[in-house]
Amino acid sequence: MPRAATLRDLAQTLDLSVATVSRSLNGHPHVAEPTRRRVVNAAKKAGYHPNALARALRTEETNLVGLVVPDIRSSFFASAASILQKVLEENGYRVILCISHEDETIDRDYLLSLLELRVDGIVHVPCTPGGAKFIRDAGSFTPLVELNRHSYETIFDSFTADDRDGAFELTKYLIGLDHRRIAMIAGPKAISTTRDRASGFEEACSSANLDETVVRYGDFSSQSSFETVLELMNQPLPPTAIFASSNQLVIGALRACAELRLDIPRDVSLIGFDDAEWYSLCSPPLTTYSLPLEQMGMMAAQLLVSRMTSVPLRDTAPRRATHCRLSGRFIERGSCAAPSTSEAR
Repeated sequence: MPRAATLRDLAQTLDLSVATVSRSLNGHPHVAEPTRRRVVNAAKKAGYHPNALARALRTEETNLVGLVVPDIRSSFFASAASILQKVLEENGYRVILCISHEDETIDRDYLLSLLELRVDGIVHVPCTPGGAKFIRDAGSFTPLVELNRHSYETIFDSFTADDRDGAFELTKYLIGLDHRRIAMIAGPKAISTTRDRASGFEEACSSANLDETVVRYGDFSSQSSFETVLELMNQPLPPTAIFASSNQLVIGALRACAELRLDIPRDVSLIGFDDAEWYSLCSPPLTTYSLPLEQMGMMAAQLLVSRMTSVPLRDTAPRRATHCRLSGRFIERGSCAAPSTSEAR
């Protein structure tokens, strides 16, 4: 295999200095256009590829951004990754995707690996209450933005939805239909979205003096939801409405209802959270609270770009963190109805 061309090879071929060749390839304003074109054409002909590592060591910039999400199978996080990648690539950054699988150890290892790669910034969906606080404790000030979830600490920029208000609005809607036995299927207690959605659910139930409601915590898998809904619906007094608080939990609830041959909404009402494209294709279409995913993703990427371009030194403490909580939208479809008289009793 022939040896790859280097800057020095190009300089010797063109009878130019290495500095002039480097400036030409990097678009330096003080290089004459004919010289720049001559260098670029020669580089293409020779198959020259710049050494990204050497450039990173020289400029302290890699033009890389780490994206750490818990699960790419979720339509929510898949869409978020696509939105972030588009905005970041438009600004000259490439994205390194890392999947934590909601595992604290994997999440931590990926964050440390991204720091070792000297990424210019990180978008993080935390899977623990502390999030990425440990990297600040270790002295790293690499810009980091939390997306969809937030850690207990307030040291990182964050863009989230108003999960509490969304859950409150959905639950009040079910109560308005005269449901009194409502079950919420939730994720892990440690996750901010779970805490906020459960808080909104419980507040709505408390304001209506309901005492037959329940929150069942588990993981975010469809299997966990499937097993929980089977158990709930086989009780002597099953819930008349189920609030499945994520896309995967909705899938599990639908599987359980199909397994038990329950008609939605005649036998049980079902609401979801977020608005995956397939929600509107269900039979019946699913009532839900749509999250401002595109807006969250774009704003998170834009702020991260701003942080990366305004903090040239990695040992410089960031400015005061920005926390943005965006409102979603209630969508009423056909998956809910008033319980029958016998169910209500």
